[in-house]
Amino acid sequence: MKLAVRKQKQRYEYIFYQDTPEELDTNPDELSVEYEELKHLWRKNCGRYKTNPNHHFHISRGMIRDNQVFQISEITDNWKIDNPPKFYVIREIHKQGNHKFVDMAELYFCPHCEVYCRSQNSIVLPFKLWKKLELSNLPVSNPIPEITS
Repeated sequence: MKLAVRKQKQRYEYIFYQDTPEELDTNPDELSVEYEELKHLWRKNCGRYKTNPNHHFHISRGMIRDNQVFQISEITDNWKIDNPPKFYVIREIHKQGNHKFVDMAELYFCPHCEVYCRSQNSIVLPFKLWKKLELSNLPVSNPIPEITS
Protein backbone atom coordinates (compact mmCIF):
# COMPACT_ATOMS: atom_id res chain seq x y z
CA MET A 1 0.00 0.00 0.00
CA LYS A 2 1.37 3.40 -1.02
CA LEU A 3 0.83 6.48 1.03
CA ALA A 4 0.31 9.75 -0.80
CA VAL A 5 2.99 12.27 0.06
CA ARG A 6 1.87 15.84 -0.10
CA LYS A 7 4.55 18.18 -1.35
CA GLN A 8 4.89 21.29 0.78
CA LYS A 9 4.67 24.64 -0.88
CA GLN A 10 7.93 26.56 -0.91
CA ARG A 11 7.76 29.05 1.95
CA TYR A 12 9.12 32.20 0.32
CA GLU A 13 8.59 33.60 -3.13
CA TYR A 14 11.01 36.23 -4.44
CA ILE A 15 10.34 38.77 -7.18
CA PHE A 16 13.01 41.22 -8.34
CA TYR A 17 11.93 44.38 -10.15
CA GLN A 18 13.69 46.39 -12.86
CA ASP A 19 11.29 49.33 -12.44
CA THR A 20 9.45 50.67 -9.43
CA PRO A 21 6.33 48.54 -8.76
CA GLU A 22 2.96 50.25 -8.64
CA GLU A 23 2.60 49.61 -4.89
CA LEU A 24 5.71 51.71 -4.17
CA ASP A 25 5.16 54.40 -6.78
CA THR A 26 3.54 56.84 -4.38
CA ASN A 27 4.70 60.33 -5.16
CA PRO A 28 1.92 62.49 -3.70
CA ASP A 29 0.92 65.85 -5.06
CA GLU A 30 1.30 67.61 -1.72
CA LEU A 31 -0.74 70.61 -2.83
CA SER A 32 -3.87 68.66 -3.79
CA VAL A 33 -7.05 68.66 -1.73
CA GLU A 34 -7.27 64.84 -1.93
CA TYR A 35 -3.81 64.48 -0.35
CA GLU A 36 -4.75 66.81 2.51
CA GLU A 37 -7.89 64.73 3.13
CA LEU A 38 -5.81 61.53 3.13
CA LYS A 39 -3.35 63.02 5.63
CA HIS A 40 -6.25 63.91 7.92
CA LEU A 41 -7.60 60.35 7.63
CA TRP A 42 -4.15 58.85 8.31
CA ARG A 43 -3.65 61.04 11.40
CA LYS A 44 -7.04 59.89 12.68
CA ASN A 45 -6.59 56.13 11.99
CA CYS A 46 -2.86 55.44 12.35
CA GLY A 47 -0.95 56.05 15.57
CA ARG A 48 2.42 55.78 13.84
CA TYR A 49 1.55 58.37 11.21
CA LYS A 50 0.30 60.68 13.97
CA THR A 51 3.70 60.61 15.72
CA ASN A 52 5.87 60.38 12.57
CA PRO A 53 4.75 62.07 9.33
CA ASN A 54 7.65 60.30 7.53
CA HIS A 55 6.03 56.94 8.34
CA HIS A 56 5.15 56.38 4.66
CA PHE A 57 7.87 55.32 2.23
CA HIS A 58 8.35 57.54 -0.83
CA ILE A 59 11.00 56.08 -3.11
CA SER A 60 12.12 59.48 -4.38
CA ARG A 61 12.48 61.07 -0.91
CA GLY A 62 16.13 61.86 -0.26
CA MET A 63 17.18 61.05 -3.83
CA ILE A 64 18.63 63.77 -6.06
CA ARG A 65 19.83 64.08 -9.66
CA ASP A 66 21.54 60.89 -10.70
CA ASN A 67 21.00 58.80 -7.57
CA GLN A 68 19.99 55.29 -8.47
CA VAL A 69 17.94 52.44 -7.10
CA PHE A 70 20.18 49.37 -6.89
CA GLN A 71 17.54 46.76 -6.15
CA ILE A 72 13.83 46.37 -5.42
CA SER A 73 12.67 42.95 -4.30
CA GLU A 74 9.35 41.60 -3.07
CA ILE A 75 9.25 38.67 -0.66
CA THR A 76 6.01 36.79 -0.07
CA ASP A 77 5.61 34.33 2.81
CA ASN A 78 3.40 31.61 1.31
CA TRP A 79 2.79 29.99 4.69
CA LYS A 80 1.16 33.13 6.09
CA ILE A 81 -1.50 33.87 3.50
CA ASP A 82 -3.06 36.77 5.44
CA ASN A 83 0.17 38.80 5.44
CA PRO A 84 0.85 41.04 2.43
CA PRO A 85 4.33 40.77 0.89
CA LYS A 86 7.27 42.82 2.15
CA PHE A 87 9.46 44.92 -0.11
CA TYR A 88 13.19 45.52 0.23
CA VAL A 89 14.71 48.57 -1.47
CA ILE A 90 18.41 49.41 -1.79
CA ARG A 91 19.03 52.92 -3.13
CA GLU A 92 21.36 55.91 -3.01
CA ILE A 93 20.27 58.98 -1.05
CA HIS A 94 21.72 62.32 0.00
CA LYS A 95 21.22 63.85 3.43
CA GLN A 96 22.95 65.91 6.14
CA GLY A 97 24.82 68.48 4.10
CA ASN A 98 24.86 66.68 0.76
CA HIS A 99 26.57 63.50 2.07
CA LYS A 100 25.90 60.37 0.03
CA PHE A 101 24.48 57.25 1.71
CA VAL A 102 23.07 53.87 0.71
CA ASP A 103 19.63 53.23 2.20
CA MET A 104 18.55 49.59 2.67
CA ALA A 105 14.89 49.75 3.61
CA GLU A 106 12.49 47.01 4.63
CA LEU A 107 8.90 47.99 3.83
CA TYR A 108 5.71 46.55 5.26
CA PHE A 109 2.07 47.20 4.39
CA CYS A 110 0.47 49.36 7.10
CA PRO A 111 -3.14 48.16 7.54
CA HIS A 112 -4.23 51.55 8.93
CA CYS A 113 -2.76 53.75 6.19
CA GLU A 114 -3.04 51.16 3.40
CA VAL A 115 0.36 52.10 1.94
CA TYR A 116 3.87 50.64 2.29
CA CYS A 117 5.86 52.07 5.20
CA ARG A 118 9.45 51.84 6.41
CA SER A 119 10.04 49.26 9.15
CA GLN A 120 12.52 49.60 12.00
CA ASN A 121 14.81 47.08 10.26
CA SER A 122 16.21 49.61 7.80
CA ILE A 123 19.93 50.43 7.51
CA VAL A 124 21.69 53.53 6.19
CA LEU A 125 25.39 53.16 5.28
CA PRO A 126 27.82 55.86 4.16
CA PHE A 127 28.45 55.45 0.43
CA LYS A 128 32.24 55.15 0.94
CA LEU A 129 31.68 52.12 3.18
CA TRP A 130 29.28 50.62 0.62
CA LYS A 131 31.90 51.02 -2.12
CA LYS A 132 34.52 49.28 0.03
CA LEU A 133 32.18 46.33 0.55
CA GLU A 134 31.53 46.08 -3.21
CA LEU A 135 28.51 43.88 -2.58
CA SER A 136 27.41 43.89 -6.20
CA ASN A 137 30.77 42.58 -7.48
CA LEU A 138 31.40 39.69 -5.10
CA PRO A 139 32.44 36.52 -6.95
CA VAL A 140 30.52 33.32 -6.42
CA SER A 141 32.69 31.16 -4.16
CA ASN A 142 31.35 27.75 -5.27
CA PRO A 143 29.92 27.90 -8.78
CA ILE A 144 27.33 25.28 -9.61
CA PRO A 145 28.87 22.67 -11.92
CA GLU A 146 27.24 22.16 -15.29
CA ILE A 147 25.34 18.91 -15.72
CA THR A 148 26.57 16.90 -18.67
CA SER A 149 24.89 13.78 -19.85
